[in-house]
Amino acid sequence: MIKLAKLLETTMHTRRGSAIRRYKNLVGKQVGSSLYVHKFYADEVIPKEILQRAEEILTRSNPDFKYNTLMWDSKTNNVRFDESPDFDTTREPHVGEYIVVSPNGERPPRIGVSNSIWHHKWLWVKDDYNGFDVDKSKEWSRVWIGKLTEPAKGTDFSWKSQLRNVGLTENIAKGEDVVFGGIKWPDIVIAHVGDPAQPATYGHTPNMGRTRWVYYQKGGSVFWHDHIPDKDYQHAVEEYLSKLGYVVSAHRPMSDYYKNIKENTLLMEASQDEAALDFLKKMVRKGPFKGKVYLAGGAVRDMEMGQIPKDLDVVVTDNGKEGGMKFAIWLAQQMGNYKEGSNPVLFPTFGTAKVVLTGNHNGVVLDGFDVEAVFARKEVYTPGSRKPEVFPGTIEDDAYRRDFTTNSLMMNLTTDEILDITGRGKTDIKAGLIRTTSPPDEIFGQDALRMFRAIRFATKYNWQIDPETWEGIKKNLNNLSNTSMERVRDELDKILVTKDPTRGIRLLRDVGLLSHVSPELQRAVGMLQNKHHKHDVFDHTMEVLKNTKPELIQRLMALFHDIGKVVTREETPTGVHFIGHEDVGEEIVDRTMRALKYPVELIDAVKIGVKYHMRLKHGKDDATMSDSTLRKFKIALGDQLENALDVIHADNIAHADASVMPNQIERVRQRLKTLDVQVKKPNLPINGNDLIALGVKPGPIMAKLLGAVTDAWYENPNITRDDALAIVRPMI
Repeated sequence: MIKLAKLLETTMHTRRGSAIRRYKNLVGKQVGSSLYVHKFYADEVIPKEILQRAEEILTRSNPDFKYNTLMWDSKTNNVRFDESPDFDTTREPHVGEYIVVSPNGERPPRIGVSNSIWHHKWLWVKDDYNGFDVDKSKEWSRVWIGKLTEPAKGTDFSWKSQLRNVGLTENIAKGEDVVFGGIKWPDIVIAHVGDPAQPATYGHTPNMGRTRWVYYQKGGSVFWHDHIPDKDYQHAVEEYLSKLGYVVSAHRPMSDYYKNIKENTLLMEASQDEAALDFLKKMVRKGPFKGKVYLAGGAVRDMEMGQIPKDLDVVVTDNGKEGGMKFAIWLAQQMGNYKEGSNPVLFPTFGTAKVVLTGNHNGVVLDGFDVEAVFARKEVYTPGSRKPEVFPGTIEDDAYRRDFTTNSLMMNLTTDEILDITGRGKTDIKAGLIRTTSPPDEIFGQDALRMFRAIRFATKYNWQIDPETWEGIKKNLNNLSNTSMERVRDELDKILVTKDPTRGIRLLRDVGLLSHVSPELQRAVGMLQNKHHKHDVFDHTMEVLKNTKPELIQRLMALFHDIGKVVTREETPTGVHFIGHEDVGEEIVDRTMRALKYPVELIDAVKIGVKYHMRLKHGKDDATMSDSTLRKFKIALGDQLENALDVIHADNIAHADASVMPNQIERVRQRLKTLDVQVKKPNLPINGNDLIALGVKPGPIMAKLLGAVTDAWYENPNITRDDALAIVRPMI
């Protein structure tokens, strides 16, 4: 896979606030009936029902596919999900794999590959694309190439720093690797860089469809964008290339070209993590720690799974308990950013160190990247404490002290050899199995949080838990009394933002861990509801959770939205009722999230979502609630309006067939735009001083009078001072 997706994912996560503001006015690009848009803004461009249906089809057909941009064809309603986007969403975003789905059900999902990042390095086309404009294309190309060393929009990375080993601009300048072009029969329109007769020509064919091609010189092949055309097309391209001195040995589909790119490591985007790892290898191999430093834990697991390594932790087998600290000091000194007391940061009690990298490696800026170093050790735990005594040990000792076999792999940074000391790490990764490195009682007795980690990994990777490990979790539930709730919270959060959080919550339920998160959620299991529902309270909650976006606030709102039902449930001759469950739920959320040590701001956000999730139900699917109701709702929700609306929609479509309301929230959003409520609270034309002037004394009566004016404002925000006085005078 071309790895731009991971790089952008990291960038958008770490700089999301500023990046989104910069992208806000650059939602997408339109070419004919096709509109390109980043996933963050898809719901602003693509009709909700089409987007929802397309996402449902994608999830069913390719549940593991990760996408960042979409292309919607407004004529056919087909939606294309692209693995990786261009950094500037006003340009074509295709890099890597894509899947096209038909929300109308006219054709099955179609998987393809694309490489338009190449075009983006030298080709610009008119925004409206009403035709080919050579002069404008030249101008934009020169501007783009001139900006290759500047930070990309919304990021701290320059375009040039994103190229690994072989920069594309250098390729084009040398003319050694590729020639780009396109052909529209019978008029040949081909442009490329490197033609002696046209040294400054940039451009592309007016036909942006199936006739797009690229000539890959090392392979001597013409790769066609969609399919290999007829002989006339092939001959025209061969003739053009032969005039330039190139020889065509084969015509092949673009999927082969994509494979060729990967095999030749061209255009492989290097993440900061990858560059940092390569830097560490080179430093270790030429220094005094050669043969004595190992990459450990999750990073090696990720590499074994074919993913970009994250969170680089190293184990040092030299200098005893001071090994990790001495390595970190040496590394900082070699980089020239050593500063006693701050880089590296040393933790002598545990023999660990954190060193911050600096400099540029393989075109990637390493500034600010952390590496943790520790000596190879044994650990001895005291009952009731998760803080062990540590002693120098072997690399084997260090592997067996880790939680699961999949996390116990070690990579020798000198030889690149991956050591599977338990003998099960690699096979368990291939089998998708979570198994403790040592007897489960020992592993979970040392640190009970590892039980939650087992569920998190099972959820994130869709793995199974080894039966012995599963039973070990059940046996060690009591050990959680010594585990901080902050750590439990962090694991819960990581479970909730996975692709399938419902699996994680169900695993927590089945193994007995859910009650340690929320006893009320455990009580919701099996609690029957009324005719409006097809599931019990717990399964309904899971359905709502599944329907939300992978954002923590929404997922927490969904998880707790009906938590009050376990307290308010009652059966009467008219059926089962949960009167006021949203208000009781707000109280339970406050108590539960405080116990889990969530920040107050997040608690308040989730509480308001829970409290207001029932406020629009009476409007039914047609959203016939009053304007006053909608104004009150929007002002009450404030910054959480969109999150709450998404959760309410997720709730609305998770009811029994006769009670589902799939269209309500879309109609509410349209009405809210019409109402155009811009204020954060009612702007009343009179205040307490005006009432005092009328002879009203401060107290309950004043609150009542102002409340009446507030109600009137919600009905008509243009209420005047005279209108307000006319309301209160009869009440005095």
